[in-house]
Amino acid sequence: MARLREAGCVFLGKTTVPEFGWKGVTDSPLTGLTRNPWDKSKVSGGSSGGAAVAAALGIGRIHTGSDGGGSIRIPSAFCGVVGLKPSFGAVPQFPLVSTMSSHAPITATVHEAAISLRHAGKHDARDWLATSSNVFQSPAGGEKKPLRIGVCAAGLGPEPSEDVRLAVEEAATILAGSNGSIIPVTLPVTFDEVRQLIEIFWARDSAMDWDRTPADRRHLLDPGLAEMAQSGLRLSAIEMANADYQRAVLASSINVFLNSFDVLLMPATPFAAFDVGQDFPVEMGMTSWLDWAANLYLFNLSQSPAMSFPMWRSKAGLPIAVQIAAGKYRDALILEAAMRLELENSQ
Repeated sequence: MARLREAGCVFLGKTTVPEFGWKGVTDSPLTGLTRNPWDKSKVSGGSSGGAAVAAALGIGRIHTGSDGGGSIRIPSAFCGVVGLKPSFGAVPQFPLVSTMSSHAPITATVHEAAISLRHAGKHDARDWLATSSNVFQSPAGGEKKPLRIGVCAAGLGPEPSEDVRLAVEEAATILAGSNGSIIPVTLPVTFDEVRQLIEIFWARDSAMDWDRTPADRRHLLDPGLAEMAQSGLRLSAIEMANADYQRAVLASSINVFLNSFDVLLMPATPFAAFDVGQDFPVEMGMTSWLDWAANLYLFNLSQSPAMSFPMWRSKAGLPIAVQIAAGKYRDALILEAAMRLELENSQ
């Protein structure tokens, strides 16, 4: 926020989030439902749902969010706007919230995202884990070099809808052009591995939120958040140490995998926005929003950059997005690829 203020941004106000940004849709006992701008009967996504809705409606140009488990990319996908979760450490944070969370803008265009990130990515000594170099400094776009594109149309978790799968395939075709190459790939991790690991970290962070809430106010919290917090309070030090080790192994595997090509294309969310008032599509037999968001939080665990980019709208008129990922600190490659897609979609 300080870097954007220095660059001359005029701040208009605050937008809605679920309590402590704890889930993938935006509603809370305090603010009620934040609805999708394309269909008010659908969710906006979360946790930065208010920011994504404002971006889609043209209320302001730069809308800040944070992404610890998909919180920028989920609402960007559901609302049809651009949301990049930077590499961890690429945008300095103070105070530091989590080693899975990154701050970045949600915008209507890739160009606006690139401009704001070049300011937000300036070094700040208060963040002792931030990189000293600005990974967004190189201008995106420019000369179009051939891209090596990994494609995983299936992603992790629920089978993607036909609209989502076709969007991933079309994005790969556009980016490959006449000189690039498309490489079908399989992710080096399974849904079960990622799902089990994220729940431990999410429960721990929810327990910290619970602990910071005054005891006489805890009964006002979102019941789902309170339930997750109780799981976190039961975690032992050994369980957390083991989870940290497992995460390190996973992160190493994912970043080595991502560095074997320029960018990876895969689904952002496996489907378009679902009915408002629920955390997950109940008809699909899920029990948590974590069941459908593994494509997103995979890259929080690995600290790799990933962007939700709007490709088109479904037959029902809802936005369909693809996810563009790359190895850690290769954020500029994602911006370059997204600019190519944006240019093609505007023609």
